[in-house]
Amino acid sequence: MKSDLSARELSVLLYAVKGFTDDMISNELNIEVGTVNSYWVRIRGKLGNFSRTELVARFVQTNADLVYAERKKQDQIDAASLADENRTVLAAAQAQIDVLTSNAGLAQAAYKKQDEIDAAILATQNREELDTANAMIDLLTTKAELTQPVLTEQAGIGVATLATENHET
Repeated sequence: MKSDLSARELSVLLYAVKGFTDDMISNELNIEVGTVNSYWVRIRGKLGNFSRTELVARFVQTNADLVYAERKKQDQIDAASLADENRTVLAAAQAQIDVLTSNAGLAQAAYKKQDEIDAAILATQNREELDTANAMIDLLTTKAELTQPVLTEQAGIGVATLATENHET
């Protein structure tokens, strides 16, 4: 609609949209009121034989439709851009989740391995303590075996000495 009008015709229409009367428009543009009326005749010739109010209403509606269409187009572009950003963020988040999941699996495996190592160390310590205890038992058994005859002999001497002493008294 705007492209059909000359710059001066568009100025007259824009002032009318703002609520200016023909007298006010003539003052703003420094032209005669008759010249403003001439512009209205040309505007009607290009846009249709409508009243001033209808021309202003159509102009406002057309501009509103253009602004709305442009805004809708920009909103679609913004929405697509936001969707791309969201996909990027979600992909990064999923990658982080995958890393954390992998790390959790590694940590779990490490804890399991540590438990196995701890169990092996404990088993080794128990074997060493058992070996030490068995060695002590063997040593005591050997000592008992070695001292048994000596004790038996000493006991026999002691009994004989007692018997002799008792006999003498």
